[in-house]
Amino acid sequence: MTNTKPEADTAADAAERFKSRADFDAILSRYGATVLRYAWRLAGDRSDAEELVQETFMTLWKKRRFLDIEGDTVLPWLLVTCRNHGANLYRRSRKHEAADLAAHPDFTSRAVNEAGEELEWVLAEIATMTPLDQAICKLCLIDGVSYREAAAQLKVSTAAVAKRVERARRRLKTIRSESD
Repeated sequence: MTNTKPEADTAADAAERFKSRADFDAILSRYGATVLRYAWRLAGDRSDAEELVQETFMTLWKKRRFLDIEGDTVLPWLLVTCRNHGANLYRRSRKHEAADLAAHPDFTSRAVNEAGEELEWVLAEIATMTPLDQAICKLCLIDGVSYREAAAQLKVSTAAVAKRVERARRRLKTIRSESD
């Protein structure tokens, strides 16, 4: 049995390897299968996994001149990038699932009414928050905008958006559990 563990790249080797298309192809050949296995585990579907691998290596190609890879291999950067693309894919699929569910003929009016009441309750609670928290909740929780996009629109840090969303969710959950 052969050892499938890739040899380590030094940071200098990695930087040198990104200078040409052939060098990039060598990295793709070396790590492509590993990233595909990881992506498949994230996505659970071969076509989605292949899409994640393509996006990961496209990101590597686009950012090759600006990357400062620390450590002895490019693989951790590739896996983190793949995970981030996987999270984006998951968010997109959730939006589509919600739209498909609403359009499904078996979606009963009772379920629609319950969902509408729940949404009204959430919107009423959000209306009691500060204007910034209201804007963040609308963008991130209702419209499904990423934290980064919301931060850019509202001119605050991504960390501030994440913390405020966390607090809003905790608040809504606490109020809901107290009312049940």
